[in-house]
Amino acid sequence: MKAVLIHYHLGAGGVTRVLRSHVQALHGHVDEIAVLHGGNDDHWKGPDDVRVVPVDGLGYDPPTVSRTNLKVLAQTLRQTLQDLGFTRGETVLHVHNHGLGKNLSVPGALHELAEEGWAIVLHTHDFAEDFRPKNYQRQLAEMPSALDLPRQLYASAPHVHHALLNRRDWNVLAAAGVPAERIHLLPNPVEPPAANDAPGPAKQQAAAALGFNPEKCLLLYPVRGIRRKNVGEVLLWAALLGERCHAVVTLPPENPVEKPSFERWQRLAADLNLPLSFGLNGLPFGTALTACDRVLTTSVAEGFGLAFLEPWLLRRALTGRDLPEITADFRKEGLDLDGLQPRLDIPLDQVGAARYREAFDAAFAKAAGTYGSPPSSSGADAHIRHHAGLETVDFAALTPDLQAEVITETTKNPRLRTEILDANPALPGTVDKKAVDRERALLEANAEIVRERYSLASCRERLLRIYRAVGQERGDLTPPSRPSAVLESFLDPARFHPIRTA
Repeated sequence: MKAVLIHYHLGAGGVTRVLRSHVQALHGHVDEIAVLHGGNDDHWKGPDDVRVVPVDGLGYDPPTVSRTNLKVLAQTLRQTLQDLGFTRGETVLHVHNHGLGKNLSVPGALHELAEEGWAIVLHTHDFAEDFRPKNYQRQLAEMPSALDLPRQLYASAPHVHHALLNRRDWNVLAAAGVPAERIHLLPNPVEPPAANDAPGPAKQQAAAALGFNPEKCLLLYPVRGIRRKNVGEVLLWAALLGERCHAVVTLPPENPVEKPSFERWQRLAADLNLPLSFGLNGLPFGTALTACDRVLTTSVAEGFGLAFLEPWLLRRALTGRDLPEITADFRKEGLDLDGLQPRLDIPLDQVGAARYREAFDAAFAKAAGTYGSPPSSSGADAHIRHHAGLETVDFAALTPDLQAEVITETTKNPRLRTEILDANPALPGTVDKKAVDRERALLEANAEIVRERYSLASCRERLLRIYRAVGQERGDLTPPSRPSAVLESFLDPARFHPIRTA
C-alpha cells in the first residue's frame, strides 16, 4: 500500500502539523509515502525519503478566481501521481480539508479521480458550514442549487470514505445520510509542547517579563486571539479574580479580519487596568508554559480540541470553558475534565432580557442570512432553552458590546462581582494554588490517558485501518440522502455565539 497526503500548503498551521504527524506515524508502515501541496512548504520537516511535491493549481485560489478549473487540476494530479509511480490499485489519496472553499477546483477534481476508481479519504478538519460564510458562498456560486454542494462534498463510495476529528462531526455526516461504514473517527495525535523543567525560576522570569506578583496564580491562554477564542471572557476572569491571578493571552491573530476584535479587547483591558497581558513581552513560550499554574481556555468553538489535551502532558491542569460536543470524546477515553464549566453565568437583568434577545436575534439572523437561510424562530429563545434558565445568561452568548458592558461594570460594582461569583461557585477554586498542589494524581492520570489514547502509534492504527477499508473494493459514488442536514446541524441557534461573526 502507498499513501499520498494532499493539502493546499505546508505553511504554518494546524493542518500542516497534523499532516506531518501522519507522515511520521505511517513512515516505515506503508510501502511509500508522498506529500502533494500547492507550492508553499515553508514549515515542512519530514523524513528525507518522503517525496514532497508542489502541484500547480492545488494552492489557495487567488482573490480574482471566480470559476473552477477542475479538469485541469484533475489532469495535473493524474500526471503527478503517474510521474511518482503511484497507481490506482495500490494507492490511497488522503486529502485534508477538501470542502473548506479555499480552492474551488479541488472538490470537482477529486470527484473525477473518485469516478476513475482512486481510493480516497476525505479528511475534514473544518466545515465551511460552521460559520465560515464567505468560504461557503464561494463554493455555492459554482453549483446549480444549494443542495448540489453537499451532494458533491459529502458523496461517498466503497472506495471514498470520510474521516472526522470528533463524534460531533461524525454525527453531522451520519445525519446527512452518509453510510456509517464510510465515516471514520480520526482524532489528531498529541505531542507535548516544548517546555522548561524548572517551574520556580520560570515563574520569576514570567513575573519580571509580564509585570505581576509571582505569588499570584498565572493563567496562560496559549492561543491566537481570534474571535472564536472568546477573548472577552478572559477579561472577565481578570475582572473577577484579578486579586489572585494574572492572565495571559499569548498571541495576536494573523488574519486581518480578526485583528479589530483582538485590539478592542486590548484597549478595554488597558483602560480598566486589568491584570492581563497580551503577548509574552519577549518571554520564551516554553518558559511561559513552565511558569503557568494552570492553562486557561475560554473558546466557544473547536475542531479537534487539542487545547483540552496538551496541558496534561506538561502536568498543568486545565481550567475555563467546557465544550461538551468536543470534550465528550475525551471523557469517553477516561479523561477527567471536571475542572471545566460549560458556561459562565451572568445575571440576565444586568444586560436586560429584552436587550439580550434583540441583540442575539439580530446577530443570528445576520449570520443565517449569509448562508441564505433566515431563521424560522427566535434564536434567543432557542439559545435560552438550550441553557435551561431565564435568570442568568451565559457570558459567551452575549454580543461583544454587551460583554464589554459586563466587564466594565464588574470592575466598578462589587455587588455585581459578588453575584457573578455566587452564580459560578467553581470559579474561585481555579486560582487556588493549594488546589493546584493537590492535583498531582489527576495530572498524572490524565497525562497517561493522553499519551496512550492520542499517541502516534494509536494514530497509525487508525490510519491503516481506514486505508485498508477504502482500498478493498470499488463502487459508484452516491450523494448523501439528506444533504441539507449538514448546514442545519451547524446553523443551530443553540450553538451560535455572536462573538464568532461580530
